[in-house]
Amino acid sequence: MHDATARLAQEVEAMSQQLQEYLLDERLFKTISVQTPQGDWLIKMTLGGMLERLNTLETQSVAPEIVHQARETLSQSKSMMAEQYYQKLGREAKSYTDSWNWFLQNCWEGEGRCRADYPQEVAIRLRLEQLLQEGESHAALADSRQRLQTLDERLRTIWEDGEAISPGGTEHYPKGQYWWLYGRPQPQSDS
Repeated sequence: MHDATARLAQEVEAMSQQLQEYLLDERLFKTISVQTPQGDWLIKMTLGGMLERLNTLETQSVAPEIVHQARETLSQSKSMMAEQYYQKLGREAKSYTDSWNWFLQNCWEGEGRCRADYPQEVAIRLRLEQLLQEGESHAALADSRQRLQTLDERLRTIWEDGEAISPGGTEHYPKGQYWWLYGRPQPQSDS
C-alpha cells in the first residue's frame, strides 16, 4: 500500500472511531486527530469527506477490511442516529451546493478562469453527488437536490463535451450519470 493510500486508510479508521461523536457535535466541519506510530495529524471530518475517502479506497481496491468496517459503522450510525446523520448530510450538501453555485456563477458571468479552474472545482460537484446518493430521497437533502438540478440544467447551456477529467475513469464514473466530468464549461462572453 502506497503512503498516500495508507494515510487515507488511517484517516477512514479515525473517522469511523469518531463518527458517533461527530454526529452529536454541532460543528459541520470538525477537526479530528489521526494518531499513528509515525505521528499525529489533524484533518477535517465530514460525512462527505469520509465517503470520498471510502470511494477512493474502493476505486483502488485497497484496504478492503478497513472499508468494510467503515461502511458498517456508517450503516449503523445511519440506522441508530438517523436524525443526526441526515441533518449532517443535509447541512454539508447545502454548504457544497452554495460553493458550486458560487463557482458556476463566475462561469455564467463569463469569467476567464472558469474553464481553467473547472478540473479543480468539479470536486465540489463530485462530493455533492456522493452526499445525495448517500442521502437517497431523505427530506434533509431535498433543497440541495432541487438546487443542484437547476444548476446542472443551467451548466448544460454552456457545456462543451470533451475528455474525461475524472480521477476514476469511466468504469467508476459512467458518462451518462457523471456527464459533468467529461468536458468543461464554455463561459459566455459579453460580446
